[in-house]
Amino acid sequence: MKDSRGITIAVGDVVQIDPSLPGCFFGGCFIHVTEVRSFGAQGFICMPQSREEPPGQAFFRVESANMVRVGRSEWMVE
Repeated sequence: MKDSRGITIAVGDVVQIDPSLPGCFFGGCFIHVTEVRSFGAQGFICMPQSREEPPGQAFFRVESANMVRVGRSEWMVE
């Protein structure tokens, strides 16, 4: 699977969601890719810890036309 620039995406990559994607709460965020799918990729966005909540992950699916590869993830949070 390739991103909007034609660069191959793999599990463990970090992609950025197009910030101009209409109605997308996570526009501009970075996703750690956990699955490469026929439509694009699925992965998670790291959510920081707050005083009330522990750190977490927001899972998201994004189509290949709406993301760009920015590199590899050094660590994958489990």
